[in-house]
Amino acid sequence: MRRKPFFELLTCFALLAPSVLSAEEPQPSEYELKAVFLYNFAKFVEWPQESFASPTAPFTVGVVGQSPFGGELDRTAQNKTLNGHPLAIKYVRTLSEIRACHILFICASERKRLADILKSASAGNVLTVAETDRFLQAGGMIRFVMEGNKVRFDINDEAAKNAGLHISSKLLSVARHVETAGAK
Repeated sequence: MRRKPFFELLTCFALLAPSVLSAEEPQPSEYELKAVFLYNFAKFVEWPQESFASPTAPFTVGVVGQSPFGGELDRTAQNKTLNGHPLAIKYVRTLSEIRACHILFICASERKRLADILKSASAGNVLTVAETDRFLQAGGMIRFVMEGNKVRFDINDEAAKNAGLHISSKLLSVARHVETAGAK
């Protein structure tokens, strides 16, 4: 199957977040883009209804470790909702807090605890995202990859399905690489 070029993905995300990617503003930083990607990943993934305590419970993006985002993730989430759920950012300090997240960004500082973090995430319907090598092979779901000055990503769809998550074919089609059941 032929993958769409990166600029088509960027165009898709630009339409969803024009305030971050408009031509009048300076070129966004790597972590401004990654914050927008995290928000937009949520639009292309379906969580089971039981992932939310109530119809108006927050949609929580967690960050574990030394955050590289500065305030970018908080600014991206400000006043946003996803399917009626207000978007909330949580800076995770303990493994038990992970299950309260819908998306978990695992910072590079947590490389040594990765297995424990992924094990805690597997107890819930948590979409795991990182930028470390071999993340997908360890059971992570989306890995950011820099190609020059472009943010790209790979997806482990099998890991997402095992967590009860459904990743849209639209998101899968713009990934640089997709691992599925049986593909290694």
